[in-house]
Amino acid sequence: MGYAAVILATIGFAIGTRFRMRTLVPVLVLLLLVSIGVSAARGSSVLEAALTVILAQTIVQCSYFVGLLAHSILSAMRRKPRVRPEKVFRKIRTE
Repeated sequence: MGYAAVILATIGFAIGTRFRMRTLVPVLVLLLLVSIGVSAARGSSVLEAALTVILAQTIVQCSYFVGLLAHSILSAMRRKPRVRPEKVFRKIRTE
């Protein structure tokens, strides 16, 4: 189960850094179906199946959010500043 969690986290992070919500929703629906299928194949109870689905969805969504944050931070670091510091300091000195 630990390897599956790492794989799900990697998938969520990759989707967060590269794609938007339109890609996340089909992945979550597919994950829901696969989680239910795996739980049924293992003979899990309804409570265990529900916990499996909730855990898998939570891992993917949290790692998606972390991927969005990483993408935003890296994009901000790559952008050039809009205002030159020299012009700001000249305005402050002249006032």
